[in-house]
Amino acid sequence: MTTEIDVKNILKMHKDMNTKELPILLEALFIKAAALTCAQVPESNATWAGNAIRFYKNIDISFIHNDGKKTHTPIIFDAAKKGIVTISENMNALIAKIKEKKITPDETIVLQFL
Repeated sequence: MTTEIDVKNILKMHKDMNTKELPILLEALFIKAAALTCAQVPESNATWAGNAIRFYKNIDISFIHNDGKKTHTPIIFDAAKKGIVTISENMNALIAKIKEKKITPDETIVLQFL
């Protein structure tokens, strides 16, 4: 089964929202969309736990940021409850923490590839 997604409206929305005074990361729109999907389809916000499925109350969404040496997956906690502007601000703050080497293990998962 193939699914096609037309992102023209998302790109237009980003273009309309994004300003110098209030920069919005394009990825923030996708994080919000994923979070809303998890809210509407609770089965998508679950993991296997042994022989059972564990459903999560909070909708936490990770994104990828590579600092040149490591790939980080900072977490936007309670993404479904946040607006796009707040998500974008959270993303920028987490990226800044990565650059300053001040990100904590509770805020990200660090992946190291050999």
